[in-house]
Amino acid sequence: MNSKFIIIALIILSQYTDLIFDIVGQTSKLGLDNYLNKNSSFGIAYTHICNNQEKAGIANFNARRSAEQPIYSEASTQKTLDIASQNHLANFNMQPSFKKKSQFSADLNAGYFGKIINNSLNTSTLIQDINSEKLVPALLNETSTGIEIKTFKVDYCLPISNILKFETGIK
Repeated sequence: MNSKFIIIALIILSQYTDLIFDIVGQTSKLGLDNYLNKNSSFGIAYTHICNNQEKAGIANFNARRSAEQPIYSEASTQKTLDIASQNHLANFNMQPSFKKKSQFSADLNAGYFGKIINNSLNTSTLIQDINSEKLVPALLNETSTGIEIKTFKVDYCLPISNILKFETGIK
């Protein structure tokens, strides 16, 4: 005698999330170009970008085994996510010209890019079945990142004829 058993598991899960976003940012730039004579110049530039994002809200969760049965697990989580980033970039440029229309240029760049992320979850268990696993009551995750960039570039150009020129450089 062969018997077949078919087990159908039905769990109804409901989750409702309400997140509020608050994003604030600013950008500032400062620059100066100075012409020393008709063929030579130097310049300085600085850029700063700051951005703060905050997200906060509550996520509610409940589970039942069927639409007619009562809720056997219910939890509410308060979530906050803060992201702060800052970018700084500075540039110094010098371009003197020489006899025979040769040109020299030098660039010095420096930058810093940073980000800090704070993620917090605080969960309250409202209804818990004896057989269900216990939920994590609080979770805090902090991450920070920073990148520094420094570059230097030198180029030299010497016209050889009306259609040919010699160029060389170092980065």
